[in-house]
Amino acid sequence: ARVDALRRSHGLTVLMTLHTPEEAAQTADLFAFVANGRVETSGPWGRLTAKDGPAPVRRFLGL
Repeated sequence: ARVDALRRSHGLTVLMTLHTPEEAAQTADLFAFVANGRVETSGPWGRLTAKDGPAPVRRFLGL
């Protein structure tokens, strides 16, 4: 909550590493999915978790 308040009040861009999908979905606007040290895909949460979203993300989330 603190980081989000600072981001909003100062118009900052924040790069965070999160390991829980729930926390990421509540915190971020854009996401990068990293596997084996590489960014596999990126974009808004809704696109990444859509029925036709990227397979690596869907597999990781069990969708």
